[in-house]
Amino acid sequence: MPITPYFAHLAFEPEIIETMSAAFVAACDTLYLKIGADPAAKSVAEKVIELAQRGSRDPDMLCKMTLKEFGLSDESASVRSAKRVRASRSRAA
Repeated sequence: MPITPYFAHLAFEPEIIETMSAAFVAACDTLYLKIGADPAAKSVAEKVIELAQRGSRDPDMLCKMTLKEFGLSDESASVRSAKRVRASRSRAA
């Protein structure tokens, strides 16, 4: 599971690990973070784990709550990322 390297001596049930992994991957995809290579992914993982420890068990809601904790929504993250991609394409051209 993509999130397990971030557990730091924590133990979870397999179902919760699947839920956290799905939320983690979705949040990183939304933010265009490369799991394992982008240091910001660790902050996302830590937030997902923290929220799951508080009882959140729905992967979609866990993803949304994680993005919200970083001051983003699904839509605003997508818009910002799209602008960033467009800007990098403009610089490359």
